[in-house]
Order: sequence, then C-alpha cells, then structure tokens
Amino acid sequence: MKNNLEFLQNELIRTSEWLKFAEQKFTLLSLYYALWITYITQNVKDINKIFIENNLSKFIIFIVFIITLILGIYFLFKVIFPNLKNVSTSKSFFFYSHISNMKILDYIKEFKDLSNEELEKQILEQIHTNSEITNQKMLNIISSFRFLFINLIFLIALIFII
Repeated sequence: MKNNLEFLQNELIRTSEWLKFAEQKFTLLSLYYALWITYITQNVKDINKIFIENNLSKFIIFIVFIITLILGIYFLFKVIFPNLKNVSTSKSFFFYSHISNMKILDYIKEFKDLSNEELEKQILEQIHTNSEITNQKMLNIISSFRFLFINLIFLIALIFII
C-alpha cells in the first residue's frame, strides 16, 4: 500500500509540473501580445495613416491583424482564469479552495484521521483535477498560439504592403 501511495504522490508532482509547463507557455505568449499592444499604443499616429490612405488591402490586412491579436489575447485570458473546480468531492485535502475553507485545526485533525485508502482516493482526485485544469489551459494556449501564427502572417503581409 505504501508503494502505491508514493507512486500517487509522484504522479501528483508530475501533473503539477504539467501545470508549470503550461504557465511557461503562457508567459511566452504574454510577452508577444504585450509587445504588440505597446507598439500599437506608442505608434497611433503611424497606424492612423493606414485609415487615411484609402488603401483597401492595407486596411483589411490591418483589421485582420488586430482581430487576430484580440482573439489571441482572449484565449490568453482564458488561461489566466481557467475553470478551477474539484467537482469530484465536496471535501478535498489537496485542493486549495477546499483547504482554505477549513479551519486549520479541523484540517490537521481530519487529515491525520484519513485511512491510506482514503488518502489514495484524495490524491487521485487531485491528480484528475490538476489534469483537467492543465488540459483547459493547454487548449487555450494552443488556440492563442494559432492566432499568434495567423497574426504573424498578416503582420508580414502588412510589412510588405507598407
């Protein structure tokens, strides 16, 4: 039974590492989008020329560039605010929101009273919850990356037309 518990603890650590990996991707995407937001806000006069010149192709490419930028940022925000729920149980000794809702003395006492079987079940539930959260984050990161690549295509087109 102890070996199984050690294995599950290692699995919990591994799924937490997946979450960290997703967060690193998030940081990379944030940098890209932050740079473009900064560039656009600092170069409003140059960007206004696109609207004044009456060049339809430049205008359309710029609008699509902005739309893909906004959509990429939208999916990035979904990474920041995933659906954090542990619906498997109403009381978890490993899920932060359940822990924070307990008094410390109750948490300690009830944790000590857990059987190995119940402890394994709790760890398995947390592994599953971490996996769901990581999956949500990674799906949104993938969507944000897709819009980043589409955004880059329209950026290159915009550079060649200007």
